[in-house]
Amino acid sequence: MTTLLLILWVFTAVFLVFVIACMPQRTRHSWFELKRRGDKVAMRREKFLDDILAMRRIISGILLVVAVIVGMVLWQVAGVVAAVVLWICVNRIASWRPIRSFSMRGYESIEPRLLSLLENTPILQRLINEEKFVPHDQRIESIEHLLHLVDGASHALTEDQRTLIRQGMYWHTAKVETIMTDIKNVTCVKHNELLGPLVLDDLHRTGFYRFPVTKGASGDVVGILDITDLLDVSIQKSSKTVEATMASDVLRIELDETLPAALQLLQKSRHHMLIVLNKDGNATGIVTLADIASSLFGKNRGEMVK
Repeated sequence: MTTLLLILWVFTAVFLVFVIACMPQRTRHSWFELKRRGDKVAMRREKFLDDILAMRRIISGILLVVAVIVGMVLWQVAGVVAAVVLWICVNRIASWRPIRSFSMRGYESIEPRLLSLLENTPILQRLINEEKFVPHDQRIESIEHLLHLVDGASHALTEDQRTLIRQGMYWHTAKVETIMTDIKNVTCVKHNELLGPLVLDDLHRTGFYRFPVTKGASGDVVGILDITDLLDVSIQKSSKTVEATMASDVLRIELDETLPAALQLLQKSRHHMLIVLNKDGNATGIVTLADIASSLFGKNRGEMVK
């Protein structure tokens, strides 16, 4: 009889080790991602995982009680001490990687039957009486939180996609003045200048094709010169003034206007350049379609628009 009780105590101790070592984990994917993938197996596991963990606690408690009772029968009061020592040792042993790995493989082999049991036995769920986990997607607390998640999503998003999201978060509130080119750094042409071959060649070497046209000592912008159609050799033979060639419909925008407003203005007019005005109504810079594209898509993408 003593031998049978000792075998039962040892069996209880071993079984308790593997129950404690078994620790099913929740999926790292959001509930939205699981539904998008159609992963019904993972969704089913998530639905009943709380019940399974509750059963694990109940079984662990029952095994510990059995160990205490059997220990007291075998060793009287010392059996309680043996149970306490057993509990301490069990938690230590259960944390060993080989034990945990072996225990999880055993759990995975019986998990489908365990889930079916929980699905088909509502009374068992009521007996466990565990509060159900309500699946939900991770709540985004702030723009900074979202950007943190985007920066860590290199496995799902390309660099271009991450750049578009990062810059798009602030693009709709950014002001024109944050991306404009100061008028002092812009190549402008005088309204009365002759567009001969040398002048056109100098303008072409700047790498740009549209230039603000200024008039008077104050440098008022009176037009936009597009030299695209003036680079042909036959046209260059007959020099014309800038004023005779420029487009006089100049689009202007104020410093504190937003980038979406600037883009909308360019789209409606089919222009490529806006003259930025300061509070006094004087030209203080320019904004091009390429500038706006760069602010949203990144510098390299924006340069393609130029």
